[in-house]
Amino acid sequence: MNARPIFLAALMLLLASHAHGQFDQGTNDPEGPYCQSLIALTLEDAEAGDISLFYAMGQYYHHGNCVAADPQEAVRWWRRAADAGYAAAQNNIGMSYDLGNGVTQDQQEAVRWFRLAAEQGYAQAQFNLGMMYASGDGVEKDYVTAHAWLNLADAFGHPRARGAQEYFGKAMSPEQIIEAQRRAADLASELFDAQPRQ
Repeated sequence: MNARPIFLAALMLLLASHAHGQFDQGTNDPEGPYCQSLIALTLEDAEAGDISLFYAMGQYYHHGNCVAADPQEAVRWWRRAADAGYAAAQNNIGMSYDLGNGVTQDQQEAVRWFRLAAEQGYAQAQFNLGMMYASGDGVEKDYVTAHAWLNLADAFGHPRARGAQEYFGKAMSPEQIIEAQRRAADLASELFDAQPRQ
């Protein structure tokens, strides 16, 4: 058994614990042994093809774990994972464009990235996309489409999707809600059909 993934996972957990104040200040020192090992192994395994580690590097730069916080560098690493189809990275790039964090704010570009992740079944991106349609940010305001994406996000387990559906549903007619449910069913069917069979 290769101990390297276990060691890398342990280092990632150590850093996550540190971010929540459970370890000494030196743990997050970029020059310290924990960070040196974590970054070296993350980079080596990412370059060997583990795209989830490109995402992890983006997270390190986003949160300032073991490296200086740098939103532009975070986006650069997330984009490497996103271009390979990693949904969490696509969602984070969407958030970056939505907020103008590390990139020039562009809500149409945010919608594009959210859609890429949402179409893979990523609940946070489905929620974000629904909220963009509800607010009319980057797309034409459309409660029916918003409700459909929020319905899907709820089905995929997003904790705030149902409340958002109910809130926006108050401004919709019964016919619009029925249409939103039909669209959500169609989207779910498309997502299911796109999933590889085992």
